Amino acid sequence: MTFENEILLKQVPCGIFACTEDGVITMANTYCSNLLEYEETQLIGTNISTILTLSGRIFYQTHLYPLVKLHRDAEEIFLNLVTRSKKDVPVVLNAVLATTKSGTAIVYSFIPVLNRRKYEDEILQAKKNAEDALRKNVALEKIKQELELQQKELDKQITLLTFQNKELLQLGNVITHDLQEPLRKLMLFSHELLSGELSADEKEVALSAIKRSSQKIKNLLLNLQEYLSLSTDSSEKTSVDLQEVLQYELQQLQSLHSHIKVHAEIAVLPSIKGCKKQLHLLFHQLIKNAFDHGTTDNNLFLVIRSVIVKENLFNSLHNRYEYIDYAKITITDSGPGFDNRYKEYIFDFLKKLHPATTSDGFGLAFCIKIVENHFGNIKADGAVGIGATFTLMLPIDYVY
Repeated sequence: MTFENEILLKQVPCGIFACTEDGVITMANTYCSNLLEYEETQLIGTNISTILTLSGRIFYQTHLYPLVKLHRDAEEIFLNLVTRSKKDVPVVLNAVLATTKSGTAIVYSFIPVLNRRKYEDEILQAKKNAEDALRKNVALEKIKQELELQQKELDKQITLLTFQNKELLQLGNVITHDLQEPLRKLMLFSHELLSGELSADEKEVALSAIKRSSQKIKNLLLNLQEYLSLSTDSSEKTSVDLQEVLQYELQQLQSLHSHIKVHAEIAVLPSIKGCKKQLHLLFHQLIKNAFDHGTTDNNLFLVIRSVIVKENLFNSLHNRYEYIDYAKITITDSGPGFDNRYKEYIFDFLKKLHPATTSDGFGLAFCIKIVENHFGNIKADGAVGIGATFTLMLPIDYVY
C-alpha cells in the first residue's frame, strides 16, 4: 500500500479496525479512534472487549466471532460500541477474516446508525425472546428436579423393600428352625415331668433343661423385639458426632472388660445426620465384637480410620448417579480373625462362627440393620490368624 493510500484509509468516513483471532486490536483508523474518544494509537494492543458493551461482549463470543470463523465474513451486524467515557454508540458492522503475512486477522468496518430506536427495539425484542426461553427452561428444570426427586424416592423404596424381603426370610428361618429346638425341649421335658416316672435327679435335669430352653426363648424374643423396633423407630435425625459416640462406647466396654488391655489407634471421626440412639448401638456392637472375638492373650489392638469419600447415593436404580459425601470408617483388630468365606454369613440372625461363645448371635444383625436404616452399607473382611476389618459407609448429610 502506498503512503497516499494509507493517508486515504485513515480519512475514510467509517470506522475500521482489525483484531487478531484472540481479540487483540492491531489497527484502528482515525475515524474509529475519534468516534470512540481515543488517541489514534491508544486502541492498539487493547482487547476488543474494551470497545464493546457487556451485551456486546456476550454477542461477540456467542455469535459474531463464531460466525466469522465459520463463514469468513459477517454483514449488517447491529450492536453497540462503547466510548472511552462509557457512552453507547449504536453501529452497523461488517467483518471479514483476512490473511496477512503474519497470519490471519479479522477486519471490521462500521458506521454509526441514526435510526437507533429501531435497533433498540430489536434488542428489546431479542431480550424478551431470551426471557421467554429462560422461563421455559426454568419450567423444564423444575420438572427435571421433580423427576429426580421421584427417582430418589423410588430408589429408597426399592432399597427398603429389598432389606425387608431379606428380613422376612431371616425371620422365617428363626421361626422355622431356631425357635423349634428350645420349644421341642420344653415339650419333651414337660411331658417327662408330667409322666411322674422320673427320679429326683432326673427331675432336676428336666427342670434345668426347661429353664435353659425358656431363657433361650426369652432372649430370642427380646432380641427380635429390639431388632424389629429398629424398623419402626421414628426418632428425629440430628447431627451426631461419631467421635463422641465411639469414645463413649469404647470407655463403657473397657470398664466391663477390665481384664483386657486395649491398644487403640483412633482417627478423628466426622459428624453425620442420623439417629443418635441407633448409632450408639451400632458402635457398641462393633466394638463389643472386637472385645469378644478380636483379643489375643487379653490384649486388644484396634485401629480405627475415617475418610470422606464420594459415593453414588442410588442403591437400586441402575444407570442413575448422584455422588454425595460418605464417611468411610474402618475398624480393624489383630485378633484370631475368621475365614473370609463367612463375611456375609456373620451378619445373619443367630449366626456364630464359634458356637461355644456366649454371644447371642444378634450383634452384627443389629449393625447391618442400623446401617441400612441410614442408607449406608457395611462389610466385613477377615483372615485367619491375622484379624478382622469392618468397613462402614454412612452418608454425611443425606435426607432420608
